[in-house]
Amino acid sequence: TAVIAPLVPTTGLGAFIGGGGGGGCFPGESLVAQEGGNVKLMKDLRLGDAILTVKDGNLVSTKVLGFLDKRINQTTEYLKLVVEDGKSLFISHSHAMFIKGEGNAVKSILAKDAQLGDLVFLQDNTEIVLAQITDILVHSKQGAYVPLTDAGTLLVNGILVSCYTNTDHWMAHAALAPLRWWPSLLLDNEQTQDMEGLRTVPGLVRTLGRMLGLVMDAAPQQKMKNLIADLPCFKSICDASKTSANLAWSTEL
Repeated sequence: TAVIAPLVPTTGLGAFIGGGGGGGCFPGESLVAQEGGNVKLMKDLRLGDAILTVKDGNLVSTKVLGFLDKRINQTTEYLKLVVEDGKSLFISHSHAMFIKGEGNAVKSILAKDAQLGDLVFLQDNTEIVLAQITDILVHSKQGAYVPLTDAGTLLVNGILVSCYTNTDHWMAHAALAPLRWWPSLLLDNEQTQDMEGLRTVPGLVRTLGRMLGLVMDAAPQQKMKNLIADLPCFKSICDASKTSANLAWSTEL
């Protein structure tokens, strides 16, 4: 493995939606990275927990805002992605994750599209390195959790993944920005964080995406790009970011 430089995302865009039920998730026994080399079980995550993710090629802290979906007792079929140092990630087929794209780029894919030889972003002590996928298996595991962080990403079993499902990461990150702006109103609070099921707003977004014919593997990308770009909230994000060299939602890594 080799230490990676700060990476920039590719511009490919897929369908937009958020949430989990029937979508992407992680089992409860997954390990979530925290500062100081500590880890926490996915099923034990709480609102406000500080966990680790990657920004500009470096490890940074991000906060758990709530859950897009949580199913404590559900048994789900997961892909087991094994990487060359022996670490592995259990992830559902339609959850978004990251691999190294062409050149110096981060590529968002759904886990079901991962292939042997793809390079994922792996925590190695205090650094982020590239690690090759060496095996892909299928296992059933208990629990299905979809945490949302303020960065929209997190490290699960040491591997960088998205918080979003069924879609390209950056499209979902822009479309679901209100969930990160007002999480206690639109997502979770101290009382609801222990409830099972798909949260209301992510569920509505997913339903809307299906009604519009946008939630499908082969949906026309330009159609979806134009739809999101026409949303008032997305336009405001773009306008506010013109003073910066990069769009805020495209520089989370």
